[in-house]
Amino acid sequence: MHKRIREYLKVCQASGLSVHSYSTRGKHLKIYADSGAIVVLSLSPSDNRWRANAKALARRIARESNSIEKSAA
Repeated sequence: MHKRIREYLKVCQASGLSVHSYSTRGKHLKIYADSGAIVVLSLSPSDNRWRANAKALARRIARESNSIEKSAA
């Protein structure tokens, strides 16, 4: 497994997303969460803030998927 993929998966899991699977096509990574959410990230980011941006995106999606699950219950 590619080093950056491992880091992305760790960031997603640390943000509260339970990762179901992932796939790579071209230069992007799709991470599928158990909640049905899909996180799409670049495998070749152009700046040094890729980790912080990935963490913020994963946190945002985890928060949204948790609020959707609570409102459905």
